[in-house]
Amino acid sequence: MALFQAFRGTVDERFLLHRYKSTSHAGVLAALVMGGWFFYDQIVNGVIRTDFVIVLSVMAFAKLTFMAWYHMRD
Repeated sequence: MALFQAFRGTVDERFLLHRYKSTSHAGVLAALVMGGWFFYDQIVNGVIRTDFVIVLSVMAFAKLTFMAWYHMRD
């Protein structure tokens, strides 16, 4: 309970907006790194990593689905 009271008043809409933006940037950066690693393995080593393809596909599908959802709901 004391920990909650220590943070009382420090969490406001700016904190939530910064958390939202940082999470979004982290997701995009992770997708770029994974895509770069996928292409590196494909070009240098001649290996196609299906696990990277699956994860990148899920990330892209989720992003496009939520973009469509927010567009229809807003």
